[in-house]
Amino acid sequence: MLFQKEDRLKILIISVCSFVVIFLGVICAFSLNNLKSESKTLPDRLKKITNILVIFLNDEKKEADSFCIVSIDVKTNKIAAADVPRESKISYDKEKKSLREVYYDEGADVLKSETEKLLNVKIDKYICLDKDLIEKIVNITGDITVNFPRSVSFSKNGESFNFQNGENVLNPKSFALSLMYLSNLSAQNAEKLECLKAFFATLANAEFAPWQDKEFLNIVKKTKTDIASYEAEDFIAVFSAMNNADVYSITIDGKYEYIDGYLYFLPEINGDIFAKNQADGR
Repeated sequence: MLFQKEDRLKILIISVCSFVVIFLGVICAFSLNNLKSESKTLPDRLKKITNILVIFLNDEKKEADSFCIVSIDVKTNKIAAADVPRESKISYDKEKKSLREVYYDEGADVLKSETEKLLNVKIDKYICLDKDLIEKIVNITGDITVNFPRSVSFSKNGESFNFQNGENVLNPKSFALSLMYLSNLSAQNAEKLECLKAFFATLANAEFAPWQDKEFLNIVKKTKTDIASYEAEDFIAVFSAMNNADVYSITIDGKYEYIDGYLYFLPEINGDIFAKNQADGR
């Protein structure tokens, strides 16, 4: 009889303990889900549209191979990338110059203000990226899938890279080299636009761990940029809050023309280039 009582007592204790464990598990899971949901909630100050001028530097990190403006709209969960021709003509200090010359002669701050006037778009911040920094970013996000509309082939430092048309999975090194190679070609080429779209789509849809956030901050600190470290944290929060973002490219209308023996791109701008795409239902 005493043995049966002890057995019943053990069963009761085990049952109570099991209930407590299950209850705590449910509470912890609920709390974790709440934390994840809260991490996707942004303060109002981060919900405004932000336009960033991205300057891609050459191997020597002195000249710009290409420029693009990235417009991040958290409210609509959309990211637009406009590839800006580096030969775009401006008049600076009573001289005709391309945007590439402006960056080389005057620096990123002047380039930012001149690009704003040329394209009639407000640019909030700029950041300079080179091959090494892009490779480090992709090391954090993981391999990037790019859907090339045509095959891409090139060589770099004796190594050949060949990608077929369609989906290609690029590791950090091959993606960085491909983007920089395509940046040297004509602006707004379809393959480069697909690279840009894939890059920002990966950033917007990745789930970042705390250590990855710190790695991004370290990368930002190594770039030439007017983004402060506390603002970099904001951008990480913005990208983390976006889920399956719609990433698309914008083509800047215009034409190429020789002026005084130099080839320039003459943009044809009617209103805000990003506002136009929003009005078109993008």
